[in-house]
Order: sequence, then structure tokens, then C-alpha cells
Amino acid sequence: AQVTEPVFDHRTGRTVLIPQGTRLIGRYDSQVSPEVQQARQERLAARASPPFFNGTGGATAARPSAEALDPAAPPATLAPASPNGAPAPPSSTSAREQFIAAAATRGPLAPILPRSPLSPFEVKAGALVSAALVTGINSDLPGPVIAQVTEPVFDHRTGRTVLIPQGTRLIGRYDSQVGYGQDRVLVVWTQMVFPSGRSVDLGAMVGLDAAGMSGLSGKTDRHLPVLARAIGLSTLISIGGAAAQNSAGRRGDRVVLQDAAGGVAASAGQSGQRLVERDLQRAPTLRIAPGQLVRVLIDRDLVLPPEGGSSP
Repeated sequence: AQVTEPVFDHRTGRTVLIPQGTRLIGRYDSQVSPEVQQARQERLAARASPPFFNGTGGATAARPSAEALDPAAPPATLAPASPNGAPAPPSSTSAREQFIAAAATRGPLAPILPRSPLSPFEVKAGALVSAALVTGINSDLPGPVIAQVTEPVFDHRTGRTVLIPQGTRLIGRYDSQVGYGQDRVLVVWTQMVFPSGRSVDLGAMVGLDAAGMSGLSGKTDRHLPVLARAIGLSTLISIGGAAAQNSAGRRGDRVVLQDAAGGVAASAGQSGQRLVERDLQRAPTLRIAPGQLVRVLIDRDLVLPPEGGSSP
């Protein structure tokens, strides 16, 4: 994010301490905390409850009170439950709190002090590097990915010195863990190779799409034809087993034949069910063709002397 209004000192209110245009770098959480889920359930319960409680308008169904503990109270006053009917999990160590604790790098009382620039040739955290994929991505298996910088990146202080020239290679890896309903693949960039042959270790910088969203999207193959074929085959196997059982059932004097037909029908039904379950558990495949535009989020300050200068 970018600061839109300057922040002044607390004592006089005249000295600008955080100027307009300052970049803010953070992380977002994709998990919904139990507190948020409980608040949503309370709002839904409040909407569904009557406007008055025991003839008075002072307490609603969503507000905790002494009547809420009374067994004779209406069901709307009971504590919200999770979707499977179990009580909501405790919120003392919620996923949201764990996410914030993991992102914190200082103590609660430690002062935040500015850091001076390390070099005139710095690419500051928060810069975006535009690139295009050289190799494609297929999420069936994890593997390496290569991209090439399409626009030069200049130094942060003056904006005139090229620190990451056009044509620089980016080397990274992509993840193959794709869940049902997911249409983005996670990419991290680990190394940058300059045209001169120098290389810089990037650690694991997150790959973004052209719009700046985490991950890359492409064509998603949910293997529906394979699933339809498995369902059709399972249906035929079940029909054949049922037909054999019915044919044996019409011959009541042949008990052995009837038992064998019943076993064949049960085995056929189980085999067809396993076929369908196997294809249902198959993860979707994401395919991204070479040439797709990507971006790399620089998440820490990089000191990169210009090409032809001294090494960092």
C-alpha cells in the first residue's frame, strides 16, 4: 500500500515524519478466524430471531444475558455452534492471532527506528519486477520455472540508474499442491541471473500475476471427461452385477448359484465405487503457457550495483 496523507510529529504537529508516497509492506491471511465465524453466526441468529424477547425490547436473542443460560429460554439464545453441530472452538489462540504473532519481528515495547540506506544502488522492499514466463507450468508435478525481466528496474533514490536490466533471468519453483476449486498455483522466485553473469539469491520471493495478486492463474483441467467415464463404467458394472443376481434369483432351487451372483454383484458395486472415488480425489491440473506476464514482489532491500560496477 502507499501512504496518501503525510503523518506529522505528535508534539508540534508541524514536522512531517511519514511523507506522502511512503510504501507499506505487509501480508494478508486467507484463513477465517473463529471469532469472525462466530460473529457471522450471531448476526444470522439475530436476523432470524423475533424483535422482542419475553415481551421486552431490551434484550435480543444475540445478546448474552442471564436468560440465555435458562433451559426454558428460546433456542435462539443458545451459544452458536459450528456447521457440524459442535460448539465453536475457543478463540484464545485463534488462527488470526497466530498469523499476527508469526508476522511480528519485534517485541511489544521495542521502538521502531528508521534504517539508513545501505547503498546508493538499492532496490527497496515493495518494488515490483515485471517479467514474462520462459517456461510453462503444469501443476501435476512440482518443478522449476524461468522468467525474463521485461522492464528495467531503477534505483530507489534517484530513479535514474538501472539496477535490474531488461533480459535478466529469474529462476524459481512452483507448487503442485492444488486443492478442489483452486485455480491459482503458488510460485516463489529464488535466484536472479544478470546478463553479465552475476547472480543474486532471492530467498523465496512471492510470484504475482500481472494484476499483483498472489499466485498465477491459467487453464484449469478438472478432468471431467475422465470422471464421467468412470461413472459410466461404474454404472455398467453395477447393472451387470444386478442382472446376474436377478437371473439367479429367479432360480430359487439353486442356492449356490444365487449366493455366487450376490457376491459378484456386491464386488462389482464396490469396484465401481472405488473407480469413482479415485477420480474424485484427483486434483485439478493447472496449465500456464510460456509468455504469460508475471511480477516479482521484492520483500527485502537489495543492494545491486549497476552492470559493469563492483560486486555487492
